[in-house]
Amino acid sequence: MVKYGSELEGAANTSIITDHDQKYRTYHRRWYMLFSLSLLSLSNGMMWLTYAPIPNETATFYDISLSQVDMFSISYFIASLLIGFVAIWLIERAGLRFAVLFGAFMNFLGASLRVVSAVGAVRHYHHLAFIVAMAGQVLTAIAQPFFLYSPTKLSASWFSEQQRAIATMFASMANPIGIAVIYVLAPNLVDTEPDKQIPKLLWVCAILAGGGFVMSLAWLLLGSKPPTPPAPCADGYKMPFLKGLKQVACTRSFWFLLTIWGCGSGLFNGLLTLLPQFLCSYGYSGRYAGIWGAVMVFVGLVGAFATGVIIDVTKRFEEAAKVTCAIAVVCFIWFVEVFSLEDEPVLIAFSLCAFGFFAFSLMPVCLELGVELTYPADEVISSGVLWSATQIMGLAMTFIGEAIETDLPEGQVKRSKCYGSIKPKDLTYTGLFFAFVGVLGCVVFMVGLRKPQYKRLIAERLKISGTADPT
Repeated sequence: MVKYGSELEGAANTSIITDHDQKYRTYHRRWYMLFSLSLLSLSNGMMWLTYAPIPNETATFYDISLSQVDMFSISYFIASLLIGFVAIWLIERAGLRFAVLFGAFMNFLGASLRVVSAVGAVRHYHHLAFIVAMAGQVLTAIAQPFFLYSPTKLSASWFSEQQRAIATMFASMANPIGIAVIYVLAPNLVDTEPDKQIPKLLWVCAILAGGGFVMSLAWLLLGSKPPTPPAPCADGYKMPFLKGLKQVACTRSFWFLLTIWGCGSGLFNGLLTLLPQFLCSYGYSGRYAGIWGAVMVFVGLVGAFATGVIIDVTKRFEEAAKVTCAIAVVCFIWFVEVFSLEDEPVLIAFSLCAFGFFAFSLMPVCLELGVELTYPADEVISSGVLWSATQIMGLAMTFIGEAIETDLPEGQVKRSKCYGSIKPKDLTYTGLFFAFVGVLGCVVFMVGLRKPQYKRLIAERLKISGTADPT
């Protein structure tokens, strides 16, 4: 059995790179394609959780209950479960161009309906505004898998081996950046007079979605693949959908990767959802939670960029994943230890930033490692399965985290700054449960994944050297 070791690493020397440059090329248009996909994903992330930071104002604006407000964000989880594998099949069969154009159209149409729901004539009819807004939300939820599942395919089809992880990082990080932006923007914009400010917030989201849609029209000319591939495996053999799905399911090492990805992303989504409640119960306002959540994501972007550069150069996927996941878990345990401390905002902020830095560093590593482990399955299959696990685990951990909350002692309720739908609760058990899931996933991953085969890299080395057929 061929293994990826020092002998294959040594093959990536000057002579092979020179040969690589003679046979393969990249195109400047790839950066436009990366930016347009990232903008679409960012706008979609903003629309996913538009209403989550302002539940009371949203309930008043649409004349609905707080449980109905939660349906806006839950619709994304449900849509992902219902159409996730359909989206994987469509992207694999119809290509990147279809995925981007279809997703952009649904995203913009959904954003437009949400704007219509805020028009006075529509709000005049009882619950019609909520129905229109929910219809728009569902359309944007349908668009999300087409944006989340495409980055690895875009990077494999258009970017060289030395740029794949960076390209995957930028396109994948756009969605959580959108979430961070809305967590800061929504509570600050809709601070007073929600009847006037919520329509403005919806317009901001719609303008970004419209900009992404306009940019996506260029894909009609750009196509799904370049005329000349950027790397050997970009034009190599890819398994049909069902065979690729079987390849993913039967790859033992991928299941260990899926474990840490599911546990880690579920922990992060649960933390981001419950962060206002984690902090307001101990004297920190919802605005603090929004700002710290956003800073955690933006610091995470720095970590993801740094890790993307490192693995693009070294190809040390296993080592990078294990180091970052271990440190991320330690940082989250640090947050669990300090979030209930009184008057320690700097300490809490540092623990969140440290967790965000290393947790987000895992993203490009895991997505690219999934492709390496399951090659020659199509890139969209492994990334689609990983993102589906994110939605399932995020929903599960949020519900379980809320279910095991306990009442605060009477003496601590006085320092609470929770209001409206967010009630003061003791989330100590929730934090410990999240930490347990993180530790469990990290241990299983570190023990189970040992000396994995980087099948795509092996195939590329062999194809360049001409010593074997990579298919």
